[in-house]
Amino acid sequence: MDMLILTESLDVQNLEIQYEAAWALMNIVANKKSAEIQALFVPKVIIALIKLFDSTSDVNVANQVLLAIGNVIVIPSLVKQMMNFLANEEFIRTLSWVVANICHVKDQPTFGETGYDLLPILYQIVTKKDSEIIANSLWALTYLTDDGLEVLMNFEKSVIRDIVPHLTSSNIELKAASLHLLANIACGNDELTYSIIKYGTLEHLGKFLTGSNKEFKREAAWMLSNILAGTKKQIDAVFKAGLVHPLIELLKSDVEKIQEKAVWAITNIPLCGAKHHVFQLLDMDIIPPFCQCLNASRPYIIESTLEGIKMILEQCQERKEEVCQKLVECGAVENIKRYEKEGNKRAQEHARKIISEYFTN
Repeated sequence: MDMLILTESLDVQNLEIQYEAAWALMNIVANKKSAEIQALFVPKVIIALIKLFDSTSDVNVANQVLLAIGNVIVIPSLVKQMMNFLANEEFIRTLSWVVANICHVKDQPTFGETGYDLLPILYQIVTKKDSEIIANSLWALTYLTDDGLEVLMNFEKSVIRDIVPHLTSSNIELKAASLHLLANIACGNDELTYSIIKYGTLEHLGKFLTGSNKEFKREAAWMLSNILAGTKKQIDAVFKAGLVHPLIELLKSDVEKIQEKAVWAITNIPLCGAKHHVFQLLDMDIIPPFCQCLNASRPYIIESTLEGIKMILEQCQERKEEVCQKLVECGAVENIKRYEKEGNKRAQEHARKIISEYFTN
């Protein structure tokens, strides 16, 4: 179909013709690859779509237009108009899909000016009942908060209360989006982390740590590594929730992406916690499984493990001999000596300090 005819049809003052033209353009978007879409959607077509979206009072026309432009461009003027149709469920479904796609390409030059204006809309539609709408809006928030420190610093804490219940959803997509978003939020400040704990996130993480889904295990361990990098009260909460034992089990994982997150989590306990937290780790016989991670192939796993061992020794002077004996018995000392000369600079520094201060004799 001729693009010029379709574009001109968008200007015809007839809702049925406008709807059909927008529907045809939407189908072109749906059946073309991204590069072809960009080639087809010349500025004149995009401007006509935006003009119609910005002026229409008909939700069906707005829905079709939004579908057509959703994969193509981020436009500042769309945001205000979107707010006018939030009472219509079908429009919200389209909107959630479009916004998720917009946020997924947040590295586009125009995004910085407009993308974060979508947050108020997302905060509203995440409270809806439809699982598809919620999942799309959660993925949009996830994309926005991936490495998005600015967004996290201004994140609306009350929204966390609406996210946490979806951790128990039977909808895998919804569950995955919720877990990833909460893990992102845990990278924020102590107030955000407190809200994660306050609204009951920790009570759901055990099943992710011990389940069969490897990506869920990695996400949950990553979230806990960030929570354990916080205050002593946050660390208390993780122990109280019974989540440290499952983390220790993940140290034995043959999937290094999972093992890495578990190592970070365990290392953060002596780094950020109190002496009694380290004693609790020792009572759980942390040394043998932790030291197994010195055999990993990932340099950061080795570095974090060495740092964790060093911090455990520094924190538990009263039980120093017990820890040193455990390190000898599990064969870790020979590995630590090896890393005095191997590995990255920080790993070597940690290894040298352990050997010089605790195993010179």
